[in-house]
Amino acid sequence: IAFLGGEITNLIANPPTTSFLERLFGDGLVLMSYVYARSEPGHPGMALHTDGQPWGSEIFGYEGSCPKLLRVIYYFDDLTKERAPFRLLPRSHLSFHAEANPYKRYKSHPEELTICAEAGTAIVFPVTVNVLP
Repeated sequence: IAFLGGEITNLIANPPTTSFLERLFGDGLVLMSYVYARSEPGHPGMALHTDGQPWGSEIFGYEGSCPKLLRVIYYFDDLTKERAPFRLLPRSHLSFHAEANPYKRYKSHPEELTICAEAGTAIVFPVTVNVLP
């Protein structure tokens, strides 16, 4: 889909997002992957999980264990507590070694935060943080 062009592809280089990322990292940004996902009404949801692994893990390939990889998610609909909230577990991304692997799935966690973002919001987070996007 990224190579077909169109409005959704333009989000790859969305100026407010790339400007923020360049202030954070400098001007050497690299796009590692691009995915479009859609959840239909009635989707059962997922457990809190990470999209990455500790440095050196081969579970998701080189990309999954890169310690500086961020994910950007754009939301086209409002998030509510009843419909697709973004949940995350603070500080769950801080371990970079397999002995303290934070890759665990939780149905819920007492320290999780729930973010109910408005349509048009971009959320930027490290792939190693426990999330339910």
